[in-house]
Parts: sequence; structure tokens; C-alpha cells
Amino acid sequence: MIDNSRSMAMKIPRLPVIALGSAAIATFASPLIWSDVTPFAAASSPTTTQPQLISVPVADVVVRRMAPSARFTGHLEAVRHVEITPRVSGLLTEATFREGGRVRKGDVLFRVDPEAFVVKVDAARAAVERALSLAEQAEVDLVRAASLSGSGAISKKAREDAAALQRSRKAELAAARAALRQAELELQWTEIRSPIDGVADRMFIEPGNQVAAGPGSVLTKVMGVDQLHVTFHIDESTFLRLSATNLAGLTATIEVAAAAEAHPIAAKLDFGSAEVDRSTGTLRVRAVVDNPDGKLKPGMFVRVQLPLEPPAETVLVSESAIGTAPGGRYVLSLDEKNTVSMRSIRVGASEGDLRVVEHGLSPSDRVILKGLVRPGMTVDPRLVSMPGDRLPTVEGAL
Repeated sequence: MIDNSRSMAMKIPRLPVIALGSAAIATFASPLIWSDVTPFAAASSPTTTQPQLISVPVADVVVRRMAPSARFTGHLEAVRHVEITPRVSGLLTEATFREGGRVRKGDVLFRVDPEAFVVKVDAARAAVERALSLAEQAEVDLVRAASLSGSGAISKKAREDAAALQRSRKAELAAARAALRQAELELQWTEIRSPIDGVADRMFIEPGNQVAAGPGSVLTKVMGVDQLHVTFHIDESTFLRLSATNLAGLTATIEVAAAAEAHPIAAKLDFGSAEVDRSTGTLRVRAVVDNPDGKLKPGMFVRVQLPLEPPAETVLVSESAIGTAPGGRYVLSLDEKNTVSMRSIRVGASEGDLRVVEHGLSPSDRVILKGLVRPGMTVDPRLVSMPGDRLPTVEGAL
């Protein structure tokens, strides 16, 4: 007699048990996104007929009108940069500016002891008076000689000598006046003034020192900061993509590299080098940025974003929604039935906390931000805003 219970046990196969641990999950062919979402709960009642759907945060992709761009690192330079040097030699007696402070064109920065130059001016004035007196006397003598020569009282040569002396005295008067003007200029130059508006550097020579005229005695520097140059280098492929032989007129945006928060500022290109540097394969480019509040300083490193094409509708998603697989980057999106699907994407530049998606998504798509899901699952979407969806304001943009 056959044991029926044993026979039935042999006919019913045993089902394998799947543990949803990390090792088991790793065996799935489809990618998973981890979060703090609670997995499926066990059925509490035998009357439950439908499984509980996982609730996941979902956001519409961000769509902005943007231009494809390239990013470079550059630095700021002063548009105008002058070294303040004395034009006369003497004892430096006074500095009248604040180091690191703003100065205006024409402001007195230093003074050289003027006493010796006052004496020169007085002597030059006396020389002018003497030359003027001699010139006037020569003019009178010439008139007298002309009258006497007409009556035959003096020879023709005596008249010519009087004329020559009169011209000589006039030349001496002109020379004396020029010497007076030179002495007055040297007295004026004892006050050393700023030739431009800008910010003064520190003093390189303190008052009390003897200074000599010329470039060897640099007293300080003044840098114009109301406008600054942004200098950076672009590669050959970027230049060719711009499809322009003249870069002047293009508008870029810059951000200070060390700034904690991004504050884009518009900068207009005004120069592109005539040739590519063969040692680096790059082209030197320069832009001008307005700096009315003086927050930017020459020497700062900046990030430069240069538009390559006209603006177009661009899709962006949060960095947290992008995953990485052996085949490249991807996101998990939802269709109309809230079914999860994996979308391979090609990413572009970062825009704050968002990343440009160049290929793989359309403006109407929704993406899952986080959750333990896999393609093919149906989920309960919870619509939220895209993290980082904050459009920065570009200062100075038209």
C-alpha cells in the first residue's frame, strides 16, 4: 500500500526563498535607487488582494531656454594699472592717501620738499625780467639805428648789427620764459598726483626718504577697478565650434572661483589673440566686466561660461536623480501608468545643483528622485519640486 501523504509531498515542488538583502538585490539585472523608503510590508490580513505600492518622490524635469556652453578658468586683471613715480628728485615729505583706499584722478598722493624748487622759480622769474629789459632796449636801439641810417649818420653795417642784437635779445627772452615754465612745472611736480581713478596699493617708499626722478623710485601703484579684464584660454575645438573669426562682441558669464554661492556676472569679450599658442593649443581671450561696487579684485580666479550656440529649450534634472551604470548615466522615469522605466542619458554641464541632459529626456518627462525601485514596477508617485531649481540672476546682463 502506497503512503498517500508521502506521494502528495513528492508531487508538490518547494518554492525558492528570495532574501531582499544587499547581496540578493545586487543580482538583479535592473538598477535600483536606494533611499529610506520602507519596502513592501507583509500582508496583515488574508483578505488583502492588492500589494501595497511604494511611494516615491517624483519631479517634472526642469526646462530652461539656455545656450550650450563651455567652461574655462580665468583670472581678473586691471584695465588700467599705473606705477606712481616721482618726476623730480628730492626729499619725500608726505603721503596723503590711505593705503588700499579709493583715489580719484588728480588727488595728491605724495609731496616732495618744494623749497629748492621755489628758489628755482624765483631765479627763473628774475632771468625773465632781465631778458625782457634787454629785449626792450634792443628794440629801441634798432629803431634809432634805422633812423640814423636813413640820414647817413651811421653805416649800413651798424644798422644790421642793431637788428641782429634785437633778434638775439628776443631769443634770450624766449629761453628765459621757457626756463621759468620748466621751473614752475618742477615745483608743480613736487605734488605727486594720481593719473586715474582707482584703488591705491601700499606705499613702497615711506616719507623721509630721498627719491630720484624716474622709474627706479616706485612709490605706489594705482589700479582702476571700475572695469576689469577677464583673461582666459580656450581650446581649438571650442574656437571652431563658435564659428566666428572675431570673438569681440560675444557675451560670457563669470563666477568667482572661491565664492561660496554662485553670482554670475556678465562679461563682454573684446579681444581674441591673433594666433593659437602652439605649446598649449589654446587661444588667449579677454573680456571686460563692470565692477562698480569694487567687489572684484585684480588677480582673482574666476570660472568663465562661454555660450557656443544660440539659446534653445534645454532639459535639466537634479544630480540626485542621475545614476551610473556600466553603460553610462541613466535616470528612472515614469510613464502615464506610473510604471518605472530606465532611460539612458547624455549629460552636459552643471548648472548649480542641476545637470543639463543633452539627450535621453523630453520636456514632458517625470523622473524619480530617490527610492528602492526597479524598471517595470508600478509605484505611487509623490510629486515634488526639482531640487536646485533656482535660476541664478546674471548681474550686468542686458
